[in-house]
Order: sequence, then C-alpha cells, then structure tokens
Amino acid sequence: MITAVHKEDQGGSKYHGYIIMNSVNLNNGKLYHSGNSELKKLAMHIYEVTGNYCKPENEK
Repeated sequence: MITAVHKEDQGGSKYHGYIIMNSVNLNNGKLYHSGNSELKKLAMHIYEVTGNYCKPENEK
C-alpha cells in the first residue's frame, strides 16, 4: 500500500490524499471489494486523525 498527501486548496481543504493498494491478496488470490460503507468508515477515520472532513469522490 502506498499513501501520499500533498498541499492543495481544494474545496476548503488544505490537503489532498491518495491511497493506492493492490486489490488482490498475494497469499490467497482473493480480490478486495469495498463499497460506500467502507469509504465512509475511511473518511471518518481520516476526520478523527486530522480534524478535517474527507469526502469520497463518489459522494455528492
């Protein structure tokens, strides 16, 4: 997994972050699946750590 954060004034937030991961488990070959509930949990975790709300791109 690779994570990156850079400064960018985008929609009131001063930072923009990326998470890049291999979606296939190397040990068993199973594909990782996620949906809106997982993205919302991640956004809440980011908020708890940084104090800034993170809105997933697919959320309107």
